[in-house]
Amino acid sequence: MELIVEHIDASGHLHNLNINISKLAIIKHLAVAGQGFQPRLNKLMRVLGFFFHYRGYLESQSLRNNCFSQPPDILYDPTETAQFSNLIGKAFADFLSKHINRSFATYNYEAVMRLLRMPITGQRSDLIAFNAQHLFSIEAKGYSSNTISLNRMNGIKNRANSGPINVNFSMASVSYNLYSQVKVKYHDPINKEIPYNKDLLAKTSSFYYQGIYEYVNEEVFRIEDYKYRNVNYFRIRLNSLSDNLFLNHRKFYPFCIFPFTIDNISILMDKRIKKYITNGIHDVRMEQIQEEKNIYIDTDGVGLLVE
Repeated sequence: MELIVEHIDASGHLHNLNINISKLAIIKHLAVAGQGFQPRLNKLMRVLGFFFHYRGYLESQSLRNNCFSQPPDILYDPTETAQFSNLIGKAFADFLSKHINRSFATYNYEAVMRLLRMPITGQRSDLIAFNAQHLFSIEAKGYSSNTISLNRMNGIKNRANSGPINVNFSMASVSYNLYSQVKVKYHDPINKEIPYNKDLLAKTSSFYYQGIYEYVNEEVFRIEDYKYRNVNYFRIRLNSLSDNLFLNHRKFYPFCIFPFTIDNISILMDKRIKKYITNGIHDVRMEQIQEEKNIYIDTDGVGLLVE
């Protein structure tokens, strides 16, 4: 899929970009964006259920035509379409924060507030993100409408800057025209000079990788070594889940009834993330890779492989 992106940077300069995002990248960002700050193993059932529920919006031919599909008329539900649009808005905001701003990972804003023991009151943006120099917030929206008015964009920009956490800048990310030709307005409305909060980065990323590392669990998955571009990964084979899930579902998935299989897809996890579990990120040099159709690796060191 090709995203038509209108990017306004911190200096107010406009950049018209055409950015490709693969189907695996869409799946990865849908699965992780906004999952608090811990994409934990016990959330896997929710993630898989999400894809079963919204599979009608992810038809491959539509993605090749740079848009999302919609279920047949007999299954059409405008509320469900709006919910999916909102999720896509968060996924693309997460993706662009990494592609454009080189962020490591994004976290749900309210989840970070809870981590900091802040009262959950007032307006706040959707996501918090870090790159090597900055902490920034993102207000992420997704719409089926084919245009976004200036007044609407201004309101979203204002909300992007709301919330009690001090940030260096705030992004308004608005995905729209989702079912015809996906477009995104990715605007930087405000820039502030504040000290970089390394302690918050360490704390949030530590919790994030504690959750991620739960997937390296040989009681649930078959774990293999995998090397790509001279980087060592854990390869977590999801197609090994069925038998283990059947045997261990009472321990790991207390609400599961039926086992299932997912053929040919694996999670890749950069082995370097193990050292970030205790003290968080400090010297990350992980890159976003999606040059090949069967592999996508994100800047958080987590990716998907199809073989």
